[in-house]
Amino acid sequence: ESGCASRPCLHNATCEILIGVNPVSAYRCHCRSGYTGRNCEVAIITSCERISCVHGRCYKIDLYSEICKCENN
Repeated sequence: ESGCASRPCLHNATCEILIGVNPVSAYRCHCRSGYTGRNCEVAIITSCERISCVHGRCYKIDLYSEICKCENN
């Protein structure tokens, strides 16, 4: 049974069967944009460094965006 049979790749990644490798680990996940890791289990978090929050803090909204919230509203 190939490594892909258990559907190890997460977040709609594609699984590639690797020929000539130990059957238990004989797969490679090709992650969709925004994910990484052996099974695409890690979300790539963008940094708040690209926006300047002069009088506030940067907060993640979702995978691709951030927002500044002022300390004094």
